[in-house]
Amino acid sequence: MARDRDALTRLVKARARAAGFDAVGVAAADRVRDAARIRAWLDAGRHGEMAYLARHFEQRVDPRVLFPGARSVVSVALDYYTSPGVSGGATAPGRGKISRYA
Repeated sequence: MARDRDALTRLVKARARAAGFDAVGVAAADRVRDAARIRAWLDAGRHGEMAYLARHFEQRVDPRVLFPGARSVVSVALDYYTSPGVSGGATAPGRGKISRYA
């Protein structure tokens, strides 16, 4: 069974990369280990004006609440940074990158 799972994980990752994603990861659909710390962070108001972070807390810390029976979570990433000149020389030493939406 572990071989089947490993083979399926490799297939999912290969297909995600073939679809153009820069990174892909697969993790168990378990409750977040740091849920209590996240709850305390939210209760302290550290999320500022991003009220959506506090909504649906249980769904955010346990994907099985939203998707009963889920066993895995697939996460993909796509780098949308395309031009060094756009963010004022983000690749120059001593400079950081600034998100385009910021």
